[in-house]
Amino acid sequence: MARSRDGLTDEELMRRLKEGDTSAFEALAEKYLKAVVNFIYMYVRNRALAEDLTQDVFLRVLERRNQFRDEGRFAPWLYRIARNLCCDEFRKKRYSVEISLNIRIKEEEQQEYESLFPDRGPSPRDIVEARNRNEFLAAALEQLDDLSREIIVLRHFHGLTGREVAEILGIAEGTVSSRSHRALQQLRVLLERMGFKKGDFYG
Repeated sequence: MARSRDGLTDEELMRRLKEGDTSAFEALAEKYLKAVVNFIYMYVRNRALAEDLTQDVFLRVLERRNQFRDEGRFAPWLYRIARNLCCDEFRKKRYSVEISLNIRIKEEEQQEYESLFPDRGPSPRDIVEARNRNEFLAAALEQLDDLSREIIVLRHFHGLTGREVAEILGIAEGTVSSRSHRALQQLRVLLERMGFKKGDFYG
């Protein structure tokens, strides 16, 4: 279970926040800020808007802290708030909800993809090769249906469990498992067609 620098779990920090400890909120924001920005960016494709919406997400966390169930898990609760806020944004602007992963990966965002691409070291050549692999991965992900993309992003890029992903998306855990399995197979086929070998992008 992930813990803060003070050795507290997310859920313990939420309990402290509900008791009025503002430093607990700061610890949660520091831990999840970048992840939430990246998550929202995959929906809105605009970095400035993603950062603005992320501020709204954490404002909602603060406002709704007493709605958090003590027996619950913080991460899926947080991502559900973020996803709902994105859906609200699209409805408000009459956009259709769509995840885009046509992203140019910055060096500092590289860890988001380590679950599929092994670390090849810090050399400039390796960094360029990793960026190229990530761009091909983004193109392959865009060929998946919306639900499969959401599942892959939450399950494999953000490290949530199948149960947590099911809770966020409002679907059965079995659906998460089956969709994830099929989507990963699809990705492997697509990437192999692009010229990658098995060891280039997954174990």
